[in-house]
Amino acid sequence: MRHLFHIHEDAELLTKQLTKEATGDESLQAHQLLKQHPRLNEEIKTLRKGRELEQAFQTYSRYDSQKAYRRFLRQIQPVAAQKLHHRRNHYRWYAATAAVMLLLIGFYMINRNEAKEKKELVILTPGEAKGMLELANGEQIGVEKQELSIVEGDIQVNYKQGTLSYIPAKQQPIHQEPDKNEKNNDYNKFVIPKGGENTVVLSDGTTVHLNSDSKLTYPVHFKGKHRIVMLEGEAFFDVAEDPVHPFIVRTHYGEVCVLGTAFNIDAYPGNEACYTTLARGKVRVSTPLDEFQELTPGEQAIVRVDRIEKRNVDIEDYVGWINGIFSFHGETLYNIMSKLERWYNMEVIYEDPALKRLTYTGTIKRYENINSFLDAFELTGDLTYRIQGRCVHLSNKTE
Repeated sequence: MRHLFHIHEDAELLTKQLTKEATGDESLQAHQLLKQHPRLNEEIKTLRKGRELEQAFQTYSRYDSQKAYRRFLRQIQPVAAQKLHHRRNHYRWYAATAAVMLLLIGFYMINRNEAKEKKELVILTPGEAKGMLELANGEQIGVEKQELSIVEGDIQVNYKQGTLSYIPAKQQPIHQEPDKNEKNNDYNKFVIPKGGENTVVLSDGTTVHLNSDSKLTYPVHFKGKHRIVMLEGEAFFDVAEDPVHPFIVRTHYGEVCVLGTAFNIDAYPGNEACYTTLARGKVRVSTPLDEFQELTPGEQAIVRVDRIEKRNVDIEDYVGWINGIFSFHGETLYNIMSKLERWYNMEVIYEDPALKRLTYTGTIKRYENINSFLDAFELTGDLTYRIQGRCVHLSNKTE
């Protein structure tokens, strides 16, 4: 498994080698790193000579490594902060690590800039708030930056600044107990395309954050004993508490039943499974075969065609997207890129299928252009990329 941002690890490894504090395994890793990058090996040799700190700063001052260092720290802050906290507290270690850090950043930035000069610069921007609202009468309304205000029955429907809201008339209760069942409800559909996201506040006060390439079907006004919605794709639900009227999310994998809680559901039709991750409260996840699992915060239910299971997970890996963060630990390149394909509305082509199996750990901002993301992958030394139209081609990196 490769750490997407590994400059601190490489710097610490080479510092141990320079200060003769490396273990046998660490020394072997350092030799392999330097063998892989002959130019870096030559620069490291200069640090073994006298006045190494002064020479390191002078050599790389023209590359503005200090600026590059600050830029990388902003990108890797969650990982860097943790590692720096545990680093030994004496000047020799910090000074040597700082010199190697600046050298590595200068080296990696030079290599990246040289690579960029060889490829055509094509920018793919991230997704934004947009979607298509289908009303109960079949009318379709595109919602992006413009505001919307319409009335459906006793509900005021507003759209403003990326949020679609359903507001019941004050004199009406949120739930009406009808003579007939929920099938008599009027339903809306909110369809989010690739390269989009949006938020809807339902008539009961439940907030639903919809990810790219997703569709939510829901009543204009909840009626009856249950609050039932249907989801295709991915959404984070913050459910308004109502012990009398359970909230149910139906997918083609089964359903999730709650009273008041916050959870994420990843139920894209192309997935091999449906993933329900609980952030707060308690939920019951059931399958069409009447199997079920009850979740507590930090647990995830995985529903496949033939079984359901649960496991403990890092919640941020599954709900970080609503806070503008892509976070993953030991995730395959294929799974990571599948998420990016939807968010950036693009297609990924693997020129070597083996690349799909590479695994990475990292945290990256969701609202940066795709090039920043791909540059980070390229810096690992595992692969390189080129963009043609809305297609990203990934291939093995050659020295």
